[in-house]
Amino acid sequence: MLKNYVVVIQAGGKGTRLKSLTKDKIPKPLLEINGKPMIEWQIENVRKYGIQEVVLIIGHLGNKIKEYFQDGARLGVHLTYIEEKEPLGSAGSLYDLKSMLCNENFIFIFGDVMFDMDLNRMVRFHEQHHALATLAVHPNTHPYDSDLVILNREGQVTGFDAKTNERMYWYRNLVNAGIYIISDRLIRDLAEPQKLDLEKDLILPAVETGEIYGYQTTEYIKDAGTPDRFHEVSTDQRNGLWEMKNLRHKQKCIFMDRDGTLNVYKGLITDVDAFELEKTAAEAVGLINKSGYLAIVATNQPVVARGMCERSDVAHIHRKMEVLFGRQGAYVDDIIFCPHHPDRGYPEENVNYKISCTCRKPNIGMILQMAEKYHIDLSKSYMIGDSTVDIQTGINAGLRTVLVKTGQAGKDGKYAVKADFEADTILEAIKLILRNEGSMQMTDYTQQIGNYLEMEKKALENMPKEDISRVMNVLETARLNRKRIFICGNGGSASTASHYECDFNKGVSYDQEIKYDFECLSDNVPMMMAIANDISYDDIFVVPLRNKLNQGDVVIGISGSGNSENVVRALAYANETDAETIAICGYSGGKIKEIAKHNIHVKIDNMQIVEDVHLMLDHLMMYILSGAQN
Repeated sequence: MLKNYVVVIQAGGKGTRLKSLTKDKIPKPLLEINGKPMIEWQIENVRKYGIQEVVLIIGHLGNKIKEYFQDGARLGVHLTYIEEKEPLGSAGSLYDLKSMLCNENFIFIFGDVMFDMDLNRMVRFHEQHHALATLAVHPNTHPYDSDLVILNREGQVTGFDAKTNERMYWYRNLVNAGIYIISDRLIRDLAEPQKLDLEKDLILPAVETGEIYGYQTTEYIKDAGTPDRFHEVSTDQRNGLWEMKNLRHKQKCIFMDRDGTLNVYKGLITDVDAFELEKTAAEAVGLINKSGYLAIVATNQPVVARGMCERSDVAHIHRKMEVLFGRQGAYVDDIIFCPHHPDRGYPEENVNYKISCTCRKPNIGMILQMAEKYHIDLSKSYMIGDSTVDIQTGINAGLRTVLVKTGQAGKDGKYAVKADFEADTILEAIKLILRNEGSMQMTDYTQQIGNYLEMEKKALENMPKEDISRVMNVLETARLNRKRIFICGNGGSASTASHYECDFNKGVSYDQEIKYDFECLSDNVPMMMAIANDISYDDIFVVPLRNKLNQGDVVIGISGSGNSENVVRALAYANETDAETIAICGYSGGKIKEIAKHNIHVKIDNMQIVEDVHLMLDHLMMYILSGAQN
């Protein structure tokens, strides 16, 4: 637990690249991903590790961030704000941090980086190396337009390669993720707030000390700083990819041989120019990247032991492989190779590598090393290769195996083994794995199901019964006085609003002399599209209300976050018209809880549970008001 660590989030930028989404009305960190602002996701992710102190560096529209989060109490943290009167770059305000630290180390995060990672692992790495600063580094799908970090074999940072540079060499796909652990020694000499770039002005000059390290991780870390990437991370969150890739959880991996599997088989390769990817390799690895599996290369390279080349030459070939994958939007999570060979007697052999080792396939040393490093569940993982050596390795490690018909195509004759599956190419092998995953072994979801139901139970136990009763009385008064009831919401809440209209107009009203008159404003799609196109999406509910709403009518706004602007405007207008207003909300309640005359607040930070309960409220009220309980 990292109780004594302070987390600093740089949230002061203008977010120019996201202007099409922010409309320059809200700061970038308040853009919502699935009902929750980006920066709230960040705070929740660090809070899981016991962190209680969070510092927000704010600037552009920073007052809106302060208004939303206030002191952080509702999120279980204490928030402190550093306000920049003018832009000071990524690190200019760290001078003000010195008096706030309760530990010599702090965590620094850029405000548009979405992540779910085991911070305990990164902190252990940082502290074990007594680092001045540790950068989270990882491969991504676009290294060609990303800032790269150059590491040596010990994990020390030796340099940086900016995305603006022309790269006339083969490079590792190791991207600066925008998450740092920094010692106060790095900022101790800052004399005053000044415009500073964290990487260029503070970290790069310290590289020569040997105290700057790169922590390599496969976990979910993605820059959401462009509209395309913003929508991509939103999809990934909905699909559970964020949490799935956290190394607290057991990972699934597809281990792949290199020669004859990923690259065209040419015997022993010692020259980088001889390396050529199989035609389908990049597409295959790209599918792995999207699947939740790790993609790791494990290869025997006896060329080192035979004295045909050096370890550095093999690394050079692997850098070419990473670049070729990156150009096609794919990446491998890691590469491990065995340089040994047990047999002596070759000309120019390197005797230092002429040993019987535990890493040379079919031994499983490389597999076990990666399993420990990335918390891999071998029983749910695979080995793909073109030789019986690869298949025997998979069997020895308890992996499922796939033999590809490229390269040696299993004709090496080393072992009398049969793979679980066969495929013509690496692409067909990956498709086979993903297609048959569910049928090959059922995943036990019972624990997750139990956890979800427990959250549901807790939310129901904490429901404000008095508030529900008041709302039901407001609705019954409106019915008896023949007043209209308008209801609205977005997305899942739109569906819930439509459900309310159906159940009250039919289910509750069926045996009543005086019927309910519900109208769901979310159901008139042509009207909403016209208003959104010609005026603003924020006005899709308020415009029809101006035509229809009368004094004493009721307007119900449903919003999980409580901050949907079109719902806010609808309730605000209803208040001006002296109508009754009801907010049905979740999370902190948001703006609609503040402005509505009545509210039902589901106090839980989980959109699915919130929406479940919102619909359940409809059925509860229908059940009681229709007399079904009798």
